[in-house]
Amino acid sequence: MIREAAEIMTAIYDKSSKFKRGNPSCRLYYVTTGKWTNDPLLEARCKAVVSDLEATQLFGNVEFTPVGADGVQKLYFAKQLEIFFQSFPDSKRLFYERRSRQFDRLSIEKTRIVTPSNLIRSFAAMFLSEPHRTTRSYSRLSGRLGTEIFVEGHKLEPYYTAAYSLYKLEYLFRNQKLEAKYKPARYHFLHAIRLLSNPTPIPRMNSKDMERYCKNIMDMLWNNDKADELFSRAVSALDAVAKGNFDSDNIRTQPFTEQLQDYCRNQCATGAKSSPTTS
Repeated sequence: MIREAAEIMTAIYDKSSKFKRGNPSCRLYYVTTGKWTNDPLLEARCKAVVSDLEATQLFGNVEFTPVGADGVQKLYFAKQLEIFFQSFPDSKRLFYERRSRQFDRLSIEKTRIVTPSNLIRSFAAMFLSEPHRTTRSYSRLSGRLGTEIFVEGHKLEPYYTAAYSLYKLEYLFRNQKLEAKYKPARYHFLHAIRLLSNPTPIPRMNSKDMERYCKNIMDMLWNNDKADELFSRAVSALDAVAKGNFDSDNIRTQPFTEQLQDYCRNQCATGAKSSPTTS
């Protein structure tokens, strides 16, 4: 163990002259299968280790994170997401960033990188029907990690579906196929996309039915012609409900979300399709 630690330290010293963006960060994790109880003696030992590492001046910053049983579960789920997102063919592949700047050294299209905060927002908008909480009430969403979001046993498909929907939407904004006025409603777009592409009730998150439910949406988003039509229908739905008022104070409210739900469900029930408005 001591020999391995010495080898790691030697390797860091040898490569320290090659650091180009400042010194790297060092993240320390103390993992327990029980509950982290803020034991004073253990905290003092951890602070001493952090202080010793900072004294080497090898790291830009040193972070210490205690991880209890709940935290271990979240870390494991995040690793599952990372693997799953990268399991798709190149044109459909996304990269879930479990750690900040995780993919900086790799030649990856930056728009395909999914941050935890964006995934939480897109998942909540699409599958929890709460697009109005994705900005001002984000702390309330992140507080539901482990209970309603990133839950052990959840199927991974809804997380990928939400992330890929946001990726397609941002592509339309970047290429000016959607007017910038719609940006305050970006997460309402995701909610509308789900309702318009698969109006059946959402299955349980841990069921096989959820895999099939998401596949129906993914198949439409992976087909460029069908995706364009789907986003055009979402634009029409937002236009009809917003009535020209795309101010965030109007859009990011629960009443607006409920009106959008009603409109999309009525459109699906009647089989009506509005005319495209994307360019």
